[in-house]
Amino acid sequence: MQFPAGTAGRVDVCTECFKYVDVPSDFGFRGCVTSSTATPSLKHELKFEASQGLPRPQWDVYLPELYREVPESDLDAALTEAVRYWLTQLGAACGPGYNATESESFHLLSCLDERQAARVVHYCEDTLSRILQILSGIAADEGYGPHVVLAFDSAYLYYRYVARYYPEGKFGGSAGVFLSDDGYKHVAIQFLPHDWHRTLTHELVHSTLSHRPLPMWLDEGLTMLVESHLTGTEPVTINGEIRSRLREYWRTHSLESFWSGESFAFDDDGQELSYALAFIVSYNLSLAAKQNLHAFVCHAHRRDAGRQACEDVIGKSLGAIFSQTLGDGDWTPRGGYGDELQRLRGVTRSS
Repeated sequence: MQFPAGTAGRVDVCTECFKYVDVPSDFGFRGCVTSSTATPSLKHELKFEASQGLPRPQWDVYLPELYREVPESDLDAALTEAVRYWLTQLGAACGPGYNATESESFHLLSCLDERQAARVVHYCEDTLSRILQILSGIAADEGYGPHVVLAFDSAYLYYRYVARYYPEGKFGGSAGVFLSDDGYKHVAIQFLPHDWHRTLTHELVHSTLSHRPLPMWLDEGLTMLVESHLTGTEPVTINGEIRSRLREYWRTHSLESFWSGESFAFDDDGQELSYALAFIVSYNLSLAAKQNLHAFVCHAHRRDAGRQACEDVIGKSLGAIFSQTLGDGDWTPRGGYGDELQRLRGVTRSS
């Protein structure tokens, strides 16, 4: 039997036996799946495990069998069915009011009313189309199944959901995140009435770039450029104050954490100043190396933070380009950056 997450630790009435029962505070999601999402061509159930009291699909078990047994022509339909089941279970665990809304390409889980939800999925459809036009040849909309957006109405639910994507430690806050390491790529956001357009735009850009092994600074910088273009907002105000703060901070902190992507999740000024540095350098590149920017993005790799691609395509060292913003210094990345921090990619900073 499944009880809403809000009843944990309290007494509720079982809708099957109509008796009062104590709902344990750590009831999670174990034992509450009673139906199957098996498709006609795949006799395999999408199973869940508990994570922070919310259902987590076992995509690592489900997807390999799906791809092995279902013809390619049926994969979209099979994954659409699985996503519907997932969002039904997750919505029930989130509490009353959460429902799924579907459009041609998107499935949205939220507690918005019907009109608001329709507005959000329409915005997603339109924005995805515009992103693919702006980043033609760079961005892509590949894969099977619908795009999934989870819009949580509280910071509590949002952080409960995204917590398992982060290792132990302290991290800066966020308003949204594109999650790409869980078997089924999707977006999770805090639905803030005044800021949801910007957050969704940001994460949808990340989604269209996720097939590329971009260094995090370039991924974030390019994403903020497109976000700014589409929403008419400035992610970073470029002035003397921010330039001074950038130089002061990065002269006393190793830029290696920036190159690896780690600093984008710092719980101090490093997070803000990582995004600011990424945006300013990407903005400068879009002006000074506009003709070569496309090729640079297509060749940049996270293993060396884009160093070799910068030298080969733009004809300058990455250190020299960053010196234009940070002043004289050895800003060249050492390289050898792995993928262990990629789970932190695609974060929209909280305001």
